[in-house]
Amino acid sequence: MKASKARAECKRMIIAAVGPGGYEAFLMTRQPALEDRTGEELLRQKPCQLLERLRMLESEKREGINDE
Repeated sequence: MKASKARAECKRMIIAAVGPGGYEAFLMTRQPALEDRTGEELLRQKPCQLLERLRMLESEKREGINDE
């Protein structure tokens, strides 16, 4: 996947999970599971890696909902 498409999908997923106001906070927050980089660094330098992590978290969330 091209980096630009990965960035767009990351943004969509983040906003869906935390809302538009949370998106800015996500960009400033360090992500320990991804080399402790900020969301902004990851979007700029490793968008495909961030997208993979977001998809994994979304999948875990769905699985948790289905288990209940």
